Amino acid sequence: MAVGNSLSRLLGKSPLSPLQEHMRQSEAAVGTLPGLLAAAQAGDWEQAKQLDRDLRGHATEADRLKLELRMQLRKSLFMPVSRSDLLELLTSQDLVADHAESFAALLLSRKIQVPDKAFSHFAAYLAASASTCTLALEAVNELDEVFEVGFGKREIDLVYARLRAIAKQEKAASKLEAKLRAKLFALEKSLDPLEAMFLYQLVDKLDAIARGAERIGNRLLILISI
Repeated sequence: MAVGNSLSRLLGKSPLSPLQEHMRQSEAAVGTLPGLLAAAQAGDWEQAKQLDRDLRGHATEADRLKLELRMQLRKSLFMPVSRSDLLELLTSQDLVADHAESFAALLLSRKIQVPDKAFSHFAAYLAASASTCTLALEAVNELDEVFEVGFGKREIDLVYARLRAIAKQEKAASKLEAKLRAKLFALEKSLDPLEAMFLYQLVDKLDAIARGAERIGNRLLILISI
């Protein structure tokens, strides 16, 4: 009898589908940010508000799935991994969506527009941060294969490759963050102090997104290292 089939029967309703869908919604929330930033920069606040509504729709669905999964885990009889590890992964995924909401809220509430001389740096860093979340989604989507074959080496190796890609992308994002901060520092004398403070807060929120994706990778590593 195949180990994967045995596990499937013991697991009952797998928690992976809502977990993966939760990550998809979190990644989609982050994915609205490049368009949101571009709309704000162009002064198209109606488009920015529409994108913010899209983002919040994804975040709301992620919250629904989070509750569903937490309730499901309470009822599960057996799983090949720790419930606490799955819940930690879920929390890490949820924080990514939260940081995206926080970024959008600050951008819109203050109607922030990035100085033209720093915009390309800002957009590049945002794109790199969003890419870490896309890679994290790809890694989470590998989990069903890992579970189905009973943690086979080939499937585990595929996840490890995804995790290395996340770490590499997070480092690339960190380099872009350093360039952006240096550019903002060079422009500080020409900026209103309050404007500069809010720009740095936006950078901090993007940093939280990139680090959040890296944290997802770290939680996945713990999950599959049984």
